[in-house]
Amino acid sequence: PATSEPPTVDPAEERVDVAIVGGGPAGLQAALVLVRARKSVAVFDAPSPARNAASHGVHNFIGIEGMLPADLARTAWEQIDAVGGAALHRVEVANVERDHEGDFVITTAEGDRLGAHHVILAFGHRDAIPEIPGFAECWGDTVISCPFCDGYEHRDRVWGLVVPSAGAKATPPLFAYNWTDKVKVFLGGEVDLPEEMATALEAQGLELHRGDITAINHDDGKIASVTLAGGETVPVETLLWSPESLPAPLVERLARGLGLAVDEEGFIAVSPLQQTNVEGIWAAGDAIGSTMAMDAARSGGAVAVLIVQGWFEEPGH
Repeated sequence: PATSEPPTVDPAEERVDVAIVGGGPAGLQAALVLVRARKSVAVFDAPSPARNAASHGVHNFIGIEGMLPADLARTAWEQIDAVGGAALHRVEVANVERDHEGDFVITTAEGDRLGAHHVILAFGHRDAIPEIPGFAECWGDTVISCPFCDGYEHRDRVWGLVVPSAGAKATPPLFAYNWTDKVKVFLGGEVDLPEEMATALEAQGLELHRGDITAINHDDGKIASVTLAGGETVPVETLLWSPESLPAPLVERLARGLGLAVDEEGFIAVSPLQQTNVEGIWAAGDAIGSTMAMDAARSGGAVAVLIVQGWFEEPGH
């Protein structure tokens, strides 16, 4: 928590009940709940490509299996518009500040201002994409981060599990056998795997390779092999490689300006009800750390419900 009250600014001329920063699953789910409760809503969705833009489809969501992320967003907006609609601002948010009247002012990168009584931070997180030749071109195609999301589409292929990476840490090597029996494990140069563990893994049919991957060799996003630091080339078809998740840059600005509390990894700290330490500001989805997409949408809806439930208990309503 902040040790002193942060400075305030003049109220904005135009106001809404709730401003949502982020137009992904969490933000759009919150918007739908709020407009159905007859609240005025503005959604700020930065024009840069979404994290899931490279995905070939959304999986493990009943009713929308295989739907492209862009189609999912379009459908969500059609449903929001059908029940009153929300204002969409395709612009990056530069800052959120408290105004003299206790509400908030959202300032965009273009300098426009909008007031809001509540703010939901649902802008997700960013991936620390490795600067390795071929990674960006294969990301979302044959480099996958979640076997539950994309494993079925890569079934029976030759997989490479990259250790350490967030996905590989959460997924023991033998777990990959659910989708393929052709599994190779790549141990980065800093990974110290006990010899007895290596022997046990090899006895299970896993092929171990030591050394950092320095290049992904591919044809238009389809992996053929990887090159290791020692020069070895290893054939693979799919890599399970999950880059480190990093907080969005806006989090640091809000921590400085509003005293927004963050956790030890720099993500927004929230209560069990997803409230931040700044009254009136909530956070949902990947903005509070890495979550499954299903949980991101659920958390956005949960925040919206809490705002609606408490609306007429607040002074002035």
